[in-house]
This record gives sequence, C-alpha cells and structure tokens, in this order.
Amino acid sequence: MSETKKMTKEEILEIFKGEYKSVLRKYERKVEKYAIEMNEDYEYFFRWHSDEMYKAQVDLMAVRELRPMTSLDDLDKIKTCLCNHIGNIEHTLIEGSQTPLKHKHDDERGGGAQACRHAGAERRPSKTALVNHL
Repeated sequence: MSETKKMTKEEILEIFKGEYKSVLRKYERKVEKYAIEMNEDYEYFFRWHSDEMYKAQVDLMAVRELRPMTSLDDLDKIKTCLCNHIGNIEHTLIEGSQTPLKHKHDDERGGGAQACRHAGAERRPSKTALVNHL
C-alpha cells in the first residue's frame, strides 16, 4: 500500500507564494526584455513589437493585482479572493465593460489591495443573471 502524505496548510501557502513569485518574475523578465529591445531601436521596436509589449505590460499588471493575496494566511480567504477576481474578469468580458468594478471598500483603503478587496464584497450581477431571475 502506498501512503499519501496530506499537505499542511502552511505547505500549501508556501507553494502558493512560491508559484506567485515565479509567475511574477516571468512577466517582469519579459517586460525587461522588451524594454531593452525598445531602448536599442525605438522606431523598429514599436513598428514590430509594440503589441507584444502592451500584452506583456497588461499581463504583469494583472499578476501584480494579485499580490495582496500572498500576505493572506487563510486558504479560504485566498480562494474567495481568486473566485471573486475571476468572477469580475468574467463579468467584464461578458458585459463589455471598459472600466473596473468599483467596490464599497475602494475609497476606504486606497490603492494596494485591489485583488482582496473583493473578499466579502458582492459582485455585480450580470444582465443575464438579472434577466434569468425575473
């Protein structure tokens, strides 16, 4: 019989934080690479690679928005933050919104914990959900 070891909460949190740092470094390196190329030949770079740089910047911004979750020590809170963050992305894609959702805590806390502001905050229901409810 093979015995499987159940991971502790602390081990899971360490893996989560390590994976986050790894993904963050990946996107930071990508942006740095494009910045170096851009500085070498600005006109050529923007003619042929500006869209790639834009995508890399957007990816990096999205990863950085999740940074506050790495300071949480409760797996349920992290899961709630991720679920709400995903839900807000889905809502934006479905509804075609060009502005980020504003939550009741946005004005109270100022700018650092965007991803975790959503924990406990209600997501706006989509128009589809409202129609189905009626």
